Amino acid sequence: MTGSRTLRVGCEIVHIAEVDTASVLQVEPDQSAGATALVAPVTVLHDSWSSAPTMAGHSYLDAHGNRCHRLVLPPGRSTIHYGATVEVADSTEVVNLDARELSPAELPDDALTFTLPSRYVVPDLLGDEAWQLFGGLAPGYSRVQAICNHVNSSLSFAYGSTTSTWTAADVRASGVGVCRDFTHLA
Repeated sequence: MTGSRTLRVGCEIVHIAEVDTASVLQVEPDQSAGATALVAPVTVLHDSWSSAPTMAGHSYLDAHGNRCHRLVLPPGRSTIHYGATVEVADSTEVVNLDARELSPAELPDDALTFTLPSRYVVPDLLGDEAWQLFGGLAPGYSRVQAICNHVNSSLSFAYGSTTSTWTAADVRASGVGVCRDFTHLA
């Protein structure tokens, strides 16, 4: 593969269970050809699973093509490691600077679910600030990019810095978060 880079990826999951706990993990890279038009293809050169204590498990593809690893966590503390060496094609983000912003009335039906209220996104607390910062910008790609740039410059990434109960307002006030917090704030 020309114009590519080799990366090591992986994770460690530690879980404490009271009883046998049937689990499905989705941490393996997506190797499908052109998973989306925006994601460079990934080739897994080598990967491995390990666990302490040792647990039997197997991988499968779900109905949506996601790679899943199925196992049963025993009572007590379990540590699961997944690691891979992958090759990723060099690519740049696909950008359409002329992309227009649709009004809510123009959105396709299947996009409406993403506009529903969420306990994580609190427009009553952040809406005025959002309009002050971005309401005067021309609708379209450049406004969305300005929002992303603002969030990325306002927050620092820190593992374990937030909990599942934190809202976008909490993250905005603290200035730190994890992946989901960046998304919620944007």
